[in-house]
Amino acid sequence: MTSDPRSHPQRRAVPAVIAAAVAVLTGCSSTTARSTEPPTVDSLIPVTAPVVSAIPVLDSVRGLALPAETYRPTAAERNIIADAVNLKTAECMTSFGFPQARRTAHLPAPNQVDRLYGISDLTTAQRYGYHLPESTTGTGGKPRADATLSPAQRLVMTGTAAGARTSPDGSPGRYQEKSIPVGGCAGEARRQTIGVDEIDSTRVADAITVGMWEKSKTDPRVVAVIGAWSDCMRQSGYQYDSPLDAGVDHPEWLRAKTPSSAEIRAAVADVGCKQRTNLIGVWFTVESAYENAAIQLHLEQLSQIRKQWEEAAAKAAQILGPSTTR
Repeated sequence: MTSDPRSHPQRRAVPAVIAAAVAVLTGCSSTTARSTEPPTVDSLIPVTAPVVSAIPVLDSVRGLALPAETYRPTAAERNIIADAVNLKTAECMTSFGFPQARRTAHLPAPNQVDRLYGISDLTTAQRYGYHLPESTTGTGGKPRADATLSPAQRLVMTGTAAGARTSPDGSPGRYQEKSIPVGGCAGEARRQTIGVDEIDSTRVADAITVGMWEKSKTDPRVVAVIGAWSDCMRQSGYQYDSPLDAGVDHPEWLRAKTPSSAEIRAAVADVGCKQRTNLIGVWFTVESAYENAAIQLHLEQLSQIRKQWEEAAAKAAQILGPSTTR
């Protein structure tokens, strides 16, 4: 059975970082209703397999970006928007009697392709095995910004709190005779910055990324290179049908804080076989072709999403004022 790299924390932590970062900006939460459902994979898949004119030789995923990434916020956009949202949130909280220090965002610049085809970097494999490098494993144990909020602060911040009653119209109600904005101060700050509750409320860019990755796995060109990789691994003494299975059969590796010599040997062999078969070159190119075909089916919507991110970043720069250096 082929596993999804997104399901293994040590193998696919970066997309979770992306989702969290985008959620900060778009306001995705249990209190934000989506206007429409995400498109189905069937509506995104081209009728025929896309033509690929040339396959480059790729030893790793460094520097690679899938086409759908164009329609997500850039690292600079994410940070400037988050800074503006933080500022407006602090102003709102202060108006309710909860002064907050202004926070500056340092959201990571994620690599959407990292671990998409399993481990791919030889230096990383030699040092960490299948473990993720320390720089991608999270915030170093720092508590969430809202982890220490009192119930009253949480109500004002998010518009929800355990046991709190909302007004008949569904709004959060009032705190000390002052109406709480829908979605709390955080929700109002997002709307003041990006103009809406959510950009890309249908998650079409995410649907393309996930759907086309799933589709690419069954493409004959990818199936063939996976078979070649599997044969290569077999010659090194490892029985894996797919690079997404490599290491998963050793749960003790995933549980360990540091990699064992056996884990490192397997990971190094894994990367070596990817390089010998050009698995990354083939899979990335085919997946990119599927994404490009899917993008053409939703180009008008995606172009509007890109425009919204650019406008939101410009509005954020206005909110932050001339001292903005991003």
